[in-house]
Amino acid sequence: MPKLAKPTSRIGRYYDDIGSHERESKGGQVLTVMDCYKQQYGVTKQEAVSNFVELIEETWKDVNMDWVETTFVPKEIAIQFLNYAQMCEAIYNRNNVDGYSDPHVVKEDVVALFIDPILI
Repeated sequence: MPKLAKPTSRIGRYYDDIGSHERESKGGQVLTVMDCYKQQYGVTKQEAVSNFVELIEETWKDVNMDWVETTFVPKEIAIQFLNYAQMCEAIYNRNNVDGYSDPHVVKEDVVALFIDPILI
């Protein structure tokens, strides 16, 4: 397994936790990772989100280090892991809203990329 697999999947997990915890915890039936984090460390929602953002920043440093050390994996495969992490950032980082479950959140970005691209 390429070293890039673990940190890029952690980035996706962190962004998913930040972006989807509101939707998942509606009604109070489901305990999310953010809820557990807030309870365990006695922090507010905003502090928990800030801490998760710090975790993402630290994990990007791991991705960069692993990218430099990627010698036995073809670059085409390594790029797919990077694309996954960047996609998670784009989908979930829209005002901390879950763009994966609510595609209307990212509609403008998709239109800009695929329907009305800037020609160079």
